[in-house]
Amino acid sequence: MPNLLRPRALGRLLVLAIALLSGAAQAESWTGSWDTRWRGGGAMLDLRQEGDRVTGTYPLYDGRIEAQARGRELQGRWIEGDRFGSFLFVMAEDGQTFMGRFDTGEWWTGGRVAGTAPRLAVDQATPRRAMRTFLTASNRAWLGSEEAWGAAAAVVHFGEGAARLRAGQRLAQVQALAEAINLATFRLWSIPGRSAEGDRVEVRLERAGTEAALTLTFQRREGRWYIVMPAAEELAGQVRRMRAARPAAAEAEAHLALRSPRDVLLTLFDPSANEAQRLAVFNLDEVPEAVRTHEGRLAVGYLRRILARIGPVLPQEVPDDPASARAYVHFEHPLGRIAIARRPDATPEAPRWAVTADSVAALRPLYGALEAMPTDPESSAMLPEATGYFAVRQWVSGLSPWLVTRLGPIETWQVIGILGLVAAGWLLGFLVGRPATMLFAWLAGIPRAEARAIRWPARLAAASGLWLVGSNWLGLPDLVQGGLLALFSITLAVAMAWAGWLVVDAIARRLMLLAAATETNLDEIMLSLLAGAARVALAAGAAVYVALVLSIPVAGIIAGLGVGGLAFAFASRETLQNVFGAGILLTDRPFKRGDSIVAGEVRGTVEKVGIRSTRVRTADDSLVVVPNGKLADATINNMGTRRHRVATGKVVVAWTARPEQVDALIEGIRAILDARRDVAREKTLVGATGLGLDGIEVEFTAFLAVPGVAAERAAKHEILREVLALAHRLRLPACEEVSRRDARAA
Repeated sequence: MPNLLRPRALGRLLVLAIALLSGAAQAESWTGSWDTRWRGGGAMLDLRQEGDRVTGTYPLYDGRIEAQARGRELQGRWIEGDRFGSFLFVMAEDGQTFMGRFDTGEWWTGGRVAGTAPRLAVDQATPRRAMRTFLTASNRAWLGSEEAWGAAAAVVHFGEGAARLRAGQRLAQVQALAEAINLATFRLWSIPGRSAEGDRVEVRLERAGTEAALTLTFQRREGRWYIVMPAAEELAGQVRRMRAARPAAAEAEAHLALRSPRDVLLTLFDPSANEAQRLAVFNLDEVPEAVRTHEGRLAVGYLRRILARIGPVLPQEVPDDPASARAYVHFEHPLGRIAIARRPDATPEAPRWAVTADSVAALRPLYGALEAMPTDPESSAMLPEATGYFAVRQWVSGLSPWLVTRLGPIETWQVIGILGLVAAGWLLGFLVGRPATMLFAWLAGIPRAEARAIRWPARLAAASGLWLVGSNWLGLPDLVQGGLLALFSITLAVAMAWAGWLVVDAIARRLMLLAAATETNLDEIMLSLLAGAARVALAAGAAVYVALVLSIPVAGIIAGLGVGGLAFAFASRETLQNVFGAGILLTDRPFKRGDSIVAGEVRGTVEKVGIRSTRVRTADDSLVVVPNGKLADATINNMGTRRHRVATGKVVVAWTARPEQVDALIEGIRAILDARRDVAREKTLVGATGLGLDGIEVEFTAFLAVPGVAAERAAKHEILREVLALAHRLRLPACEEVSRRDARAA
């Protein structure tokens, strides 16, 4: 046992395991049914593997293959009568698909079909049943089931030269016949059934809205009825006349334009149609726009399931005349009908048709009434796999029929689902609260106790998100779904804006501290404005989100503002002026937070600059709120940006002073100023500036390099004190003494 733990032994075990896994992958069997495709066609391929020998057949072309398997590779040849060729298949790792090539270089791909490949029953008891088999098979083939062409070909008689036709040639003729029949509009019951007399019946299939028609012959051979394949020239001539009588687009996807009731049903069942094209099948104008997509998805599922219970859908029985003004009613029931009519906004140039609005409203009760009806075997293949709401409802219905009983506009299980969804949302919210707090504290760099403010918006956001997603699985009626959508969308928008507001505040505070500790140009004003802009953006984003979800025409509102923009601008000109003023302050940057400014009658220290106004703290500790618009237009004296602070003084010397005393005073003041490190010597000014009534005026001006108001006042105090001491040392005569002496003399 210890030897197995050695590195070399472990390496050998790893190599052995990889080899075993590779062998298991390579030993994947080719046995089974494969839905294969090649350029311009396809067929169901049934394979059987015995050892490394693989044989198979594809009945649609009367073909078979003989090949040899080497791991995931299959190499051999295909045989169709006297035609043959080689091929190479390589199976994918999952064993569910293969990629292949013919010897001509063309591709041949396939996917494994679970279980037994579906086969369409062939019924030739009467001309009507033979036609029904042909139509059902060709329609299924147009929807992607290539193998169905075999059933269509089985009811066609190709004449005396049939033995000389290859399988591919027969299929080409069958497809041409199907395209010709598709140009006509007829009811299946118009084809003779058991009342058919003799062994040969001729029918005329008219093109709707015209007199052109396709003539088909049914012939009974050995007790079975066949459609006689017309001669190629005869069939082509009839098709030309039918197309000339009423031209129509020949493109494969022309039905997506919804130019007729037939196009509506073809688009509904077309597997290549996208969601928008399927939703266009319905007239959803009376459904609230907020839930129009949700209701349209349900309508697609409801209608396809209803039609599968009504019976086989044969597009050839549905009118295809775009010029018709008459609505086509496909089904009627005491609870409603399924009708297809021209849309109200249709024009002769674009005759768009859709399932009517009243039919859309009736789909839900119709489905409830027809749900117990077994699906038609021929239509069940066109049903999509139950997903979303239909899968949930199918599971719930299997639990108890009581759960699908109606309680007003909704069913019992939907009421339980709403209550459960609300409970699950709140549970999720409480589970999210603590992690959201920890994440917020880490991102914002704040204590966890302070970060707890994020808990409730995070809980509400998580719960609202779950409510929005979960409500789509309940398949609620449009009115109920619309109400819940409005409620949940508003709570989600409020929660996200609330959480975003808290995050912006926390980040702004953190950046403010960083900006205050640095000497960069990223000052507090710009951060304050950015934080304010972010808050406005959050509020606007939440409002726009709610408007979009509830289908409120935001573009229309904006356009309306354009029409009434002058009145709006006039009414809110002060607010707009203040907002633009904030931008001007950010661009010009006349001050920063903490600067002492003088702007008109306002004098104080800037505390905060917002989107609308600026707050200034005055000397008497009051707070002045100045609108940004007025502040941007005012002349701003930023005392905080001074490189030096001016200190001035004046000494009045009596007339009795001697000149040398005045000179000594001036030199002494200059020496005092020059001795200070916080004085700019090159700017110092000292000298006699005038002869006043009281005496000689000696003034000095010094420029102080001090950081703030407190330092400025302390420096001025020291300078004035030293000047006073100098005057006492020089024994300068005071002006008051001279005045008193003159008064006594008088």
